[in-house]
Amino acid sequence: MNEKKQVWHKPPRHEYKKILRKEAEERKAAWDAYTPEQQLRMLDERLGEGVGAKKQRAKLLAKIEEAEKSKKLSADPKILEEELSKNIGQTTSERNLDSFADKGAPRKTKKKRPKIKNKRK
Repeated sequence: MNEKKQVWHKPPRHEYKKILRKEAEERKAAWDAYTPEQQLRMLDERLGEGVGAKKQRAKLLAKIEEAEKSKKLSADPKILEEELSKNIGQTTSERNLDSFADKGAPRKTKKKRPKIKNKRK
């Protein structure tokens, strides 16, 4: 009759953070075990096709395209040779400028408005 009920108490903050960190690492490890195609499919199932997680979808699509491109390069030695010959003798900044040149004209910057001084009499 003198039994006390067990009451759940939230652990101290530092212990609670350790628990949350461990759970997050487990979730990340489980997510990273999937291929980018599977991850994209799971996002579609969870949120709907093309709905939400725009940045995550963009990253996954970039990974998929990069994998396909590397397969093409490794399969055809001529393409690999052409890609390598383009970059020979160029510095990293020159390669970066070449990649930006294909994207069109640079944006126009906004003109600064002149400052108006308040004159009170």
